Amino acid sequence: FLKELLVGDHVEDFVILPNGVQLLGLGWEEALPPDLRAAFLGCRSVAQVAQRKRRSGATSPTMAPTSGRPELVEKYRADVQFVDARRQQRSVLRKLKHELGLRLDEALRMVEAGEVDPASLYLAELR
Repeated sequence: FLKELLVGDHVEDFVILPNGVQLLGLGWEEALPPDLRAAFLGCRSVAQVAQRKRRSGATSPTMAPTSGRPELVEKYRADVQFVDARRQQRSVLRKLKHELGLRLDEALRMVEAGEVDPASLYLAELR
């Protein structure tokens, strides 16, 4: 992995180190800002994050109503993605890059409609 990372030709490629955060000696505190840690606390999946966001109020984009944190879906952007039945990576509402709240809502709708396996949902390029 280290050789590939340092000298490999990976322009426009993703190099993934499974369990990389742990292997690099980074923890939850070093990898995520405090407001995201509070929003994700207790969630085991992207579907649970979306459900928490929904419970916080249909008109409010706040993900964790009791956290006292800024409106995270307005502060952060992320691509909500899943792996389909043909093992192809798909993006939820790909053209709405600045609408994390809408993307989470659509992902949850897709899960509830049986269109997406909740275990295959993930957040990418969180920034």
